Amino acid sequence: MAGDKSQELLARASEDFEAGRLDGARWTLQRLLTKDPRNADAIHLLALMAAREGNVQQSVDLFRKAIGIMPNVARHRYNFAVLLMSVGQSQAAIAEYRTTIQLDPTFASAHNNLGNALRAQGKLTEARDHFGEAIRYSPQHASAHSNLGTVLADLGELDQGVSEFRAAIAANPEFFRAHSNLLLNLTAYEKCDAETLFREHQSWGRQHADPIAASIAPAPSGPAKERLRIGYVSSDFRMHSVAFFIDPILAAHDRRKFEVTCYSSVRTPDAMTGLLRGRVERWRDISSLSDEQAAAMIREDRIDILVDLGGHTSDSRLLLFARKPAPIQVEYLGYPGTSGMRQMDYLITDARVAPLESDRFYPERVIRLPRTFFCYGPPDRVPDIDPLPAIANGQVRFGVFTNPIKIRPVMIENWAKILQGVPSARLTIQTQSLRDDAHRQDLLTRFVALGIEESRIDLQGSTDFREYLSTLRSTDIGLDTFPFNGHTTTCHALFVGVPTVTQAGQMHASRMGLSICESIQLGDLVATSADEYVMKAIALANDPARLSELRAGLRQRLIDAGMMDRARFTRELETVYQDLSRRP
Repeated sequence: MAGDKSQELLARASEDFEAGRLDGARWTLQRLLTKDPRNADAIHLLALMAAREGNVQQSVDLFRKAIGIMPNVARHRYNFAVLLMSVGQSQAAIAEYRTTIQLDPTFASAHNNLGNALRAQGKLTEARDHFGEAIRYSPQHASAHSNLGTVLADLGELDQGVSEFRAAIAANPEFFRAHSNLLLNLTAYEKCDAETLFREHQSWGRQHADPIAASIAPAPSGPAKERLRIGYVSSDFRMHSVAFFIDPILAAHDRRKFEVTCYSSVRTPDAMTGLLRGRVERWRDISSLSDEQAAAMIREDRIDILVDLGGHTSDSRLLLFARKPAPIQVEYLGYPGTSGMRQMDYLITDARVAPLESDRFYPERVIRLPRTFFCYGPPDRVPDIDPLPAIANGQVRFGVFTNPIKIRPVMIENWAKILQGVPSARLTIQTQSLRDDAHRQDLLTRFVALGIEESRIDLQGSTDFREYLSTLRSTDIGLDTFPFNGHTTTCHALFVGVPTVTQAGQMHASRMGLSICESIQLGDLVATSADEYVMKAIALANDPARLSELRAGLRQRLIDAGMMDRARFTRELETVYQDLSRRP
């Protein structure tokens, strides 16, 4: 077949493919390949069609055939890498992305996708470089700016990270994920006060939620039912921090009065997903649905109260709530602050995390539970509490177990001061970003510059959950982060007997440690300034008798405070739901 005719048929097939007319595209390609069986572009288009139809192995075979005929076409290599990444073959995908870039060093999206794949493997420094290359060749590449912001935050460079998030939003003002990334990271940014953080969240609501809500009528309140229908929406119904707090609630809901549905946006289900699924009467997988489709499903299910468990964390479904698919919508549990949305009616918390004077920082109406805002469900098969490790080791070990964005330079300075005040002590820091060798060395260098010997610092990348618990149990004192406190990690620490020194501020995220510690009568572990934080940690390390006493009794304190009493807590939460359902 003449080259011009092949190109004409290929163009026609491509047009049909882009328009979703797959049968027409297939017919045209078969006609082309009958006359030109080694047309790599046609075979490549068939590979894309097979992928769209979910025929993964057929798509892989076709990509390989096309690449075998024409190995030096960057676009073919790139699309093959995208397919491989989508089915979990990350190493093969990385190899194809690298080949793509060798063939075309200016291929911005290949740099961006390679950066994402490398970040998932903990290779943050190399990922940062590829995101930078993507921006170099495509300065308005919004996704690359947002991804660079994320990796910079992971590397402790939050000033630059915030700038990159803002660049992503400037490049694409509709990029709500980048805007949410900005909000989450501002929560950890000591230069952002409560008023500024609130305004930033309001801006998100105005920019992304309000335009959707303006064209959709809210779901009407239905007639009174014998059982209230509660819906929980989350992408974290899996082995995730949220699971340790939602599982007790799902297990304890009164089925006589409440009908519970989980709307799961989990992309990769695991054993925890299965456990949670077994807790409820109805489980809806919305991971492949658009927000519009998921909202329609929720309307059809006639949910009375819809509860968001994600806020501005990754993969959350906040814009589903902009469509007001339930008459009452609630922000709860998974995000330390406001949604910023006028379409979210209520936010559930407690009086320690959100004292009355903080109401002005929430567009939602704040509902305060009588004790804490959470019920902790501890991990299974955790041994009894061991004696204080410092007794056997002859030295105190401090521990930091946290998300990398919370490890700010001011915290590193505080931890160095604590180690200077306890010259024999050691410090373990465990966070996922420390899988990166260059970042690990950089953090060590920072401590050395502050006068701390390398031998006193143990830096660990994230491990599996059992290894994490083992390392936690070998720790004597936990050190919380500020302004973004730990929550799940603090509960885990207390459960295995590790008292945790925290610092409280004015924002929701900086008061979670206070809520936990005061609830178990350990308000003396809560500092209100950096200097007090350092002093409290040093004083506790120099009091082995109190350390031993605390370690032996911390688990019982959690029990006595009712922080693991799922039945009692869930009754309190259900009382709130019933009250909300009766409000006009």
